[in-house]
Amino acid sequence: MADDAAEDPPQAKTPIAISSSQILRVVTANPRDAGSSVPLSEALKHPGWTEAVASSPLRDHFLTAITYDELVSIERARVLSYRADNIVTVDCDANDPAGEMEHVSGAAPFSVLNTPSEGWSHLWIDALDGLFDESHKPRTLAITPYLLLHVTVLPQYWLNGDFAAASQALSRAWIHQELAYGRLDHGALQKLFQICLAKHKEQTGGKTWKGTRAELEGPRLLARVVGKRCRAALSEHEDMVESSWSAIEWFARSNKAGDDIAVEVTADETDDECAMLLSDYVKALGARQLSDTVERNVAALLEQNPALAFSVVKSYANTRMFDTSEMYVASLGVVAAACGLAPIADPLGEYRESFRRKGSKPPRNPDGSLRYTVDDVDVDVLNANHAVLRLCWKNLLTRSDAFDAIPPAIVGVGPTDRAKLDWTRCPPGVATLGLGPVPSDAVDASGVCRLGEHGLGFDMSTEGPKPADGYWHQGELRGVADNQAQAAGEDEAAKGEDFSGRVVVVAGEHTRESLGGAQYVGFHPQCRWNVSLADVEAEEKESAEFERTLRNLWHAWLAEYDADGSGTISLEELKAFASLPECPSGDGYMQSLYEWAAGNLESGDLEAAFNEVDADGSGEMEYEEFRLMLSA
Repeated sequence: MADDAAEDPPQAKTPIAISSSQILRVVTANPRDAGSSVPLSEALKHPGWTEAVASSPLRDHFLTAITYDELVSIERARVLSYRADNIVTVDCDANDPAGEMEHVSGAAPFSVLNTPSEGWSHLWIDALDGLFDESHKPRTLAITPYLLLHVTVLPQYWLNGDFAAASQALSRAWIHQELAYGRLDHGALQKLFQICLAKHKEQTGGKTWKGTRAELEGPRLLARVVGKRCRAALSEHEDMVESSWSAIEWFARSNKAGDDIAVEVTADETDDECAMLLSDYVKALGARQLSDTVERNVAALLEQNPALAFSVVKSYANTRMFDTSEMYVASLGVVAAACGLAPIADPLGEYRESFRRKGSKPPRNPDGSLRYTVDDVDVDVLNANHAVLRLCWKNLLTRSDAFDAIPPAIVGVGPTDRAKLDWTRCPPGVATLGLGPVPSDAVDASGVCRLGEHGLGFDMSTEGPKPADGYWHQGELRGVADNQAQAAGEDEAAKGEDFSGRVVVVAGEHTRESLGGAQYVGFHPQCRWNVSLADVEAEEKESAEFERTLRNLWHAWLAEYDADGSGTISLEELKAFASLPECPSGDGYMQSLYEWAAGNLESGDLEAAFNEVDADGSGEMEYEEFRLMLSA
């Protein structure tokens, strides 16, 4: 395994550090000087916050103002990695220990309070650092990568013994920053092993396992964590994914819990050997995963470590989030900082700020996500963010052995861990994962977009046949050499055609045109940001009018045929409507409804058709079922 303390050449000594007197707000067990600490429960003048703190493990803690330089020097300081649940909108006065903020407004994840207080003295929580205020996010975004590199990370989702929570957390987009590169809290790692061991006991019943290794959920969770930690996955002393089952047995035997499980893969090892192997495993898994100097990290991304390069590119592919505009900033900050590049910034930051300056808030889609269009994206900021990804792509596209050098753990243990993306959800400029503009005709008829001469590309063929509208949208970054030859067919292969030069794409910067142009890979007409705001509003207006029409039709139908006044339509009431000699209305939707009902009545299929529409099996047709039927 690579040594963090390895010597750099004399010219390669640029440290990954900033010296900053910036004031941070940190949760502490004890107060500091007068005026620099306030009780945590009093930080927000919001009754919900006060009650939430009072019922949490942090009820006796304080919010303390402290400089960045001081925080990173404290051995028991921690940075919290958490799932943002129990989100409450706050718009209230604040009691700021830093004396900077009097009123705050934003989304507050109260779930941060559910953090056990053992094992740390100072806890930095990104959202709480800005007292949940929306305007503070750019500052937090800039400082977070350095804290994640220099302060030990405390994964909250491992501390409460919940296997489902620990598993679900690994699918978060922000996990690639928070969990991938920094040091991990040793106590939290112990909790992770306990979770995996408990699941292993539950699944095997303490008996010899008869299924496959891949079906074992405890080892699988541990392997997924390894897959997020590049240096651990590349560890020379052991293939850590293959040894995840062994590691759980090492942990059980080292903690005198070996009698509760069937010892299968470590039977030839002594208890002392198990303890030693476990110690090495935990050390490799918990250590910082990047080097100490800018030069070594740039060299790793550019040429030495295709596994790290792929891991960084893959981290950008996560569209499984509530608001996909966060893809721009969720995963790249730590690596950019480690390579001495410009801090990651939000390409939609100025767009958001323009509303704040006017005293308003940015528009939201019906689901609550940010509404914006291609024209709102700052191309210069986007290209600056992608500088770290272009380093990775130069490595991946020029090394002939690049994909072969990537361990399976980093490619992805399970489907949600792989470099899969959905082009209907990717924000402008993200679909090619920082590679830059790729012409749409680079995707062949089978759905494969080969990106270089050595077998790496976007494979959309896993989606099935090409969609009728002509737009692929779901695929995976993977090795595609075999797919390319297969797609060409045996006849072309027999002619000795050289597929290696069919499509060669060079990493480059986006232009305004390439962000949303249909002639570039990643465009999909379902993306709201690929059309003008006027078009979006026109579509929503049309949808609203359709909704009003259906509701009016529903109420008119009920007025005539809802004999029992239930506000729904029963099978008998539908039969009465279908038995009419002709449709009583000239409305097109009503006519369609009558033809459907009368036709099924005549064929004897009305009851079966009604049951199919009655999705909840209530025996009554409600409005939503009526709406779905007419919308189909």
